[in-house]
Amino acid sequence: MQPINVAILDSNTLVREGVKRVLASERDLNLVGETGDDDEVAHMVERTNPDVLLLDLEIAQQKTVQILMELKKKDILSKVLILCSFPDLESILDTAKVGARGFILKRTLPSVLIQAIRKINGGEIWADRHVNCAGTFVEIARRTYIEDAERSESDITEVLSKRELEILTLVAKGLANAEIAKQLFVSPQTVKQHLHHIFDKLKVKNRTQAALLMRQRHPEKP
Repeated sequence: MQPINVAILDSNTLVREGVKRVLASERDLNLVGETGDDDEVAHMVERTNPDVLLLDLEIAQQKTVQILMELKKKDILSKVLILCSFPDLESILDTAKVGARGFILKRTLPSVLIQAIRKINGGEIWADRHVNCAGTFVEIARRTYIEDAERSESDITEVLSKRELEILTLVAKGLANAEIAKQLFVSPQTVKQHLHHIFDKLKVKNRTQAALLMRQRHPEKP
């Protein structure tokens, strides 16, 4: 099973250390980055590429929403779980409006935090039911996700070059790099370079995600 890569931004060192111990106890959870400096979070996320980012709601200067907006602007795909000490309803809902996929109180049990990380990584929304705005958060987060998906929906044929489209079509058919290279009369290294460009343009992490996107948007091509 592929481990879930997790990063954390929290200004409280004790919180970060506690989360690290929780993650270390689970085989499928892997800490790839941590910081207590809100100015460093975007760089950390770009460098470590976590599946899930744990983001402190009460960081310096109330910058959580700005950070979420910056991550979205950079097309960073990490799913964000908000950590909060106090149930500030307005601030929590604001994070849902800019892409947060869940929120959880810091006083929650470690087992619940683990469950939340796994659920969010699997594409679900997590809202701490002890907070009154949980239902509203879920509604807003779902709506935001749909709106973002609609904005990012584009015709792959307009995004990729002719050669990149040829390679992605063969990837979607299940061909390996060596097979693609042989069919297109290029080197495997050339195929690999094209794939990196394809992943960047389509905002995906690997060939499986790229192939799935191709099948979803252009089922007639494969």
